[in-house]
Amino acid sequence: VRNRSQADIREGKSVRECLEEEKTFFATHPTYRLLPPHLVGVHSLVDKLTKVLFRHIKNFLPEIKREISSKTRVVLDRLQELGEGVPMEPSERAQLLWTAITDYVEIFKNTIRGKYDKRLQMYFEHQKDITGGSQIRTIFNELLEEFNDRKVTEDISDYEIDVAIRLHEGDSLPGFPSPDTFEYLILPYLKRIQAPVIECLDRVSQTLELLSQKIANRVFGRFPALAEKVLELSQEILIRERDHTKVILQQIVDAETGYLFTNDAKYLSEHGSMISQESPDVAQGAFPQQGQGQVQLYGADGRPVQLGPDGKPVPPPTHAERAQQMLSSMQQSVTTIWSQNSREKKKTVYS
Repeated sequence: VRNRSQADIREGKSVRECLEEEKTFFATHPTYRLLPPHLVGVHSLVDKLTKVLFRHIKNFLPEIKREISSKTRVVLDRLQELGEGVPMEPSERAQLLWTAITDYVEIFKNTIRGKYDKRLQMYFEHQKDITGGSQIRTIFNELLEEFNDRKVTEDISDYEIDVAIRLHEGDSLPGFPSPDTFEYLILPYLKRIQAPVIECLDRVSQTLELLSQKIANRVFGRFPALAEKVLELSQEILIRERDHTKVILQQIVDAETGYLFTNDAKYLSEHGSMISQESPDVAQGAFPQQGQGQVQLYGADGRPVQLGPDGKPVPPPTHAERAQQMLSSMQQSVTTIWSQNSREKKKTVYS
């Protein structure tokens, strides 16, 4: 090509005149006039560049269209998640907030229960992406799996059982092994379940926390600040209930592994409500009633009060004293029965 020079521009020569001069130049030049016409001149260059640009657009336009369609789809999905704009009226805003919180609570509850909820289709494309009850059921099924598949007696020999019976026989009646024997043999195995039980609780708690995060991020996707606040409150509730449940589980394990001595005075004072009380109101005071020439003291509940040699009301026995009387009476009765009906029975002697 023969371009327009700076001198042509200063002289004010037009583009059309420059193109005519270029055409005359290539037609009269001894070398360039031998070249094909499509290889020289500005018109040939413009046609060549236009064809190259068209070919480039033709090759890359489908990819550009796919990229535009993909980004458009992402934006539309996001707009669909956000939904309509926030209402202007306070009552409508409160209704929107109440609906979102209700959806969060109901989806969380129904997911744990395994109950069908049509709202899952609205917030989640694939319901398999959100599972709670099935995971918790799996965790419960795995609890104590290694303990259920084996018998405790497999690790206890006959010799160990015989030794345990000798250690805890004492002065008990023959033919009736002491309950202490069973506790002595089984307690070491019962204490092993505490660690798996606490681990099960932690796994369930983690599953619930992850489930709450998934549901909150979808239900409150339009309001990130509200989602954070809901998750904060949910975490506080889950942590509080987890700690409370951990205490209950530890108490259950301790109750199963601890020895309960019912004749202990502290136990009787704390759980004395199980023992019938004869005159609980005597200690609070009594009042006399006259009848047929004699004076009889009665408690506030109308029951007669026993008098001592000095004429003063005898205080009622304590829970420990009543329990001791009951146990002594039962032991005496059992001893009498055995002495009458089992005189020929002999006590077992271990070699």
